Amino acid sequence: MKEQGKKVVLYCRVARRNKSAIKKQRLDMERFCARQGWTIVAVYEDNGYSGLTNNRPGLKSMRRDVAKGKFTVVVFWDVSRLTRSYSAFLDFVCFCKARQVDYRVANEDMERPGVD
Repeated sequence: MKEQGKKVVLYCRVARRNKSAIKKQRLDMERFCARQGWTIVAVYEDNGYSGLTNNRPGLKSMRRDVAKGKFTVVVFWDVSRLTRSYSAFLDFVCFCKARQVDYRVANEDMERPGVD
């Protein structure tokens, strides 16, 4: 079901600096958001940062903006792009939920050719 008009942000991360991998994540998420009718208001990137730490500038900035209520949905390409820690993922989900911000995993929600 489409949720037209939502204000969303994208979060991209790769562990080793790789502009093409970041670009692919971003393009996939932009297409996903376009299909939903969502407006992308910001993109946060951590290029060259491990998902095992929460000490990432893009993640920190995004969390600050979640707290300020600047958007309604965070979109990331895959859970592993947000974090490599189950507890950190749960912490992030609870942090967002408490501020009425939802999240979507674009890679799980993307339409896949040839798959019913």
